[in-house]
Amino acid sequence: FQSLHVSSAMGYMADNIIAIVPYLSYIVITLTIITVVTVSRLSLLARKQQELEIKELENRHMGQMNEALRGQRHDFNNHLQVILMLAQSGRQPQIIEYLKDLTEEAVGVNNILGMQCPAVGALIGSKEGLAKRNGIELEYDVQGDLEGGRVKPLHLCRILGNPLDNAIEAVNELQIPSPKVKLKAYCDTGKIYISVKNPGQIHP
Repeated sequence: FQSLHVSSAMGYMADNIIAIVPYLSYIVITLTIITVVTVSRLSLLARKQQELEIKELENRHMGQMNEALRGQRHDFNNHLQVILMLAQSGRQPQIIEYLKDLTEEAVGVNNILGMQCPAVGALIGSKEGLAKRNGIELEYDVQGDLEGGRVKPLHLCRILGNPLDNAIEAVNELQIPSPKVKLKAYCDTGKIYISVKNPGQIHP
């Protein structure tokens, strides 16, 4: 709703101003509509761009996990040959120790593959590989279906990925014996709880 107050001191200009007021109103309304539509489209494009970035991140994690699995399958024959050589040499204690290490590695992969959210499993698998390459142990405890319709997997991967990257980087700079990063995540009454811990000190 528009209201216009014109002083009589303006004289002959008052009629001209009153005449153009409706056109000014149309221009203002048109510009407002254009602004709203433009902002809405930009917001939609920003959301799509963010989803594409996170999807690309998720695909990279899945690729890293698949690469690790392919490497394990490739190593399987090598493991069998080692066990065979040890058996032929009658080295039973070494066989037991070797099988124990091999079983622990297989259990870790099965735990990751068995997670209810495959994207989270792939993310943790890739971060575990990153940590191992830096001599860091990634200890994780993920319970339940973290996604469960509460949050999109791609968003969940971003939430989990950032603190894990930061923790691994921070521990890698400490140069301490037996470095470790701990991840704990679970859901309860519709809420997701995530804890990432690493040794070190933060300046007060």
